[in-house]
Amino acid sequence: MRALLYLFGQLAALVYFMFHRQVPMWVKQLPWAAFVYLVWPRDLFFDFPPLPGLLDDALIGFLLLKAFFWLARRAARPQRPQDPPDGAVPADFRVIAPPDQSGGGRDAAP
Repeated sequence: MRALLYLFGQLAALVYFMFHRQVPMWVKQLPWAAFVYLVWPRDLFFDFPPLPGLLDDALIGFLLLKAFFWLARRAARPQRPQDPPDGAVPADFRVIAPPDQSGGGRDAAP
């Protein structure tokens, strides 16, 4: 049951990253490449004898999907703020005293 939930979570993440705007198109092509490699009749090792043929399919598919998730997570991560423009000085500020509550401040009508 736990493995099934993990697979559904991975499928949901795959769909999320495939539609995410910050993930580059070439990264979105990796799952398709894994799928094509799995169903394509020609591959590195033929499926006869069965064990090496199926293992290379599983290994290439796994590596392509792992690369997709790693690259997609890096691309979809929130970006750090950029450096300030030239001449701007980054600074923190705080209000020292609350504004004048009597109504006679800068914004008061004459």
